[in-house]
Amino acid sequence: ILVVALGVLVPLGIYLGSPKEQVAGGNVNEHIGWIDNYVYNHLPQDTWVLTAVKQTKTSQIGIEILITDPDHIAAIHAMKRIARVAVLNQVCPPAGSGVESILEQGWSLWVTLKSSDETLTGGTCHYAD
Repeated sequence: ILVVALGVLVPLGIYLGSPKEQVAGGNVNEHIGWIDNYVYNHLPQDTWVLTAVKQTKTSQIGIEILITDPDHIAAIHAMKRIARVAVLNQVCPPAGSGVESILEQGWSLWVTLKSSDETLTGGTCHYAD
């Protein structure tokens, strides 16, 4: 009974104790358009396809990339998590590209790399403060 109680109360307590998400500013559709254009024109590999740029959370914009090259898929599968972050960051618009104005308004960027049948990895774009 204790295990069941902890299984219910711990997640509930974490949920109830979580702070409210901050609402980001600016025109999200303009931000999405800028990110879509930038990523589409700067994909790190020819076999990678931008499939979506959309608001995924209150203050997060998601970028979805389809990877079709079997060698790239196998390489990502073989990587440790820390190495996958470097691959994800290849998709992120770099500092100095204009992304700062979006980040300064409270938005974060999340990249998801997928194959045709699974999610390979995902993570937040990281920028120096």
